[in-house]
Amino acid sequence: MAEFDAPDRVVAAMVAFLDAGAEVARLAAAHPPPTEIAAGKATLTEDQRAQWRAAFAEERRLGEALRNDPWWAEVPPGQRLAAEAHVRGLAKTARSQRDAQAPEPQGR
Repeated sequence: MAEFDAPDRVVAAMVAFLDAGAEVARLAAAHPPPTEIAAGKATLTEDQRAQWRAAFAEERRLGEALRNDPWWAEVPPGQRLAAEAHVRGLAKTARSQRDAQAPEPQGR
């Protein structure tokens, strides 16, 4: 993989985007299966809908901010996917390090 000199702001933006995606996934996992909703066997509460919509909108906003960072214009043609993979790897490492340093929740 080619090395890219991604600015800290781009890595931080990717961390925020990945965190937002994890929140969307967490909320969706707490919902009933879509097949049960479609069959009329389960429903979402208005609060569940509102929380998911807000989280999804935030993920989209962060994704757009990340994609519109001027640094991407500096990436050589044909290298955008490799640069994105590099930034994603840096962000995953940063998230892992952050999460490893987070204090344990009390009561466990």
